[in-house]
Amino acid sequence: MDFFTFAFYDKLSDFTLFSSIALLFLYLFLKHKDKIIDFSVALLIAITVSKVVKYLTNFPRPEGILVFDDASFPSMHTAMAFTTFFFFINVCHRLRYGKECYFKDFRKPMDIAFLIVLFILNFFTAIFRITSTAHSLIDVIAGIILGLIISLVFVYYDVSVKRER
Repeated sequence: MDFFTFAFYDKLSDFTLFSSIALLFLYLFLKHKDKIIDFSVALLIAITVSKVVKYLTNFPRPEGILVFDDASFPSMHTAMAFTTFFFFINVCHRLRYGKECYFKDFRKPMDIAFLIVLFILNFFTAIFRITSTAHSLIDVIAGIILGLIISLVFVYYDVSVKRER
């Protein structure tokens, strides 16, 4: 089967990543327009930190068919994907239901469905990065942790708020 090649999984990881980002932008446009700038900055931070860490660590890519010209650690695709996922959980959901929210507070079926769709898209982004031999498991785990840390920053910091004293 020539259809399921390493390049196919690489393109599929791009599709799942950009689909989840587009879905969250649409959600923010409909529900939290004031958070679009925050999410954009979070994605830029994920890209920048991933590139800097790749430059500093210079870990080689796993042996595979595809040839990449940069280091592998951490996975920038996974960092962006899980920044998207955790941004929805930590920032968007917390804004909607107050500071003391928990997973049991996802009461609306649309919130649950959106959470599941985002998780599936981002989980498959991580899996396809490994399947395409672009990254190893440790690269993907580092990308997930990086996405979590970046989204947690935006729980406490709001780029779009102008604080007046």
